[in-house]
Amino acid sequence: MEERFLDLDKIVPESIASLVFNGKKHVMKEMSVADFIWAQSAAAKENLPVEEQTELFLEVLMRSWPTIEKKELEELSPAKLRALLEFTNGVGEKGVEQYTAEAAAEGKLKVEVEPS
Repeated sequence: MEERFLDLDKIVPESIASLVFNGKKHVMKEMSVADFIWAQSAAAKENLPVEEQTELFLEVLMRSWPTIEKKELEELSPAKLRALLEFTNGVGEKGVEQYTAEAAAEGKLKVEVEPS
């Protein structure tokens, strides 16, 4: 009988998104099944008060960028919060390569590719 083997530890994302914030490099966490279920549930919520929407945005960012503290996110300006949410959602929806290429072409993003 032939044995087939799958090593899940060797499956890695094709590319990784990272950012520098407050002088520290942060790497975006790959979405887990639990994160996906949470995101679908959160997306179904409509007509939330501004405070709850903002808390939801912060939760999205903390799940995506676990090394960024909530306090740091709360101290962002609205423009920086919007930019970080747009980057996080864009990477999540389109993938790192496609989103960053489009955003860089529109002048919204400076892309630096680090060697593997």
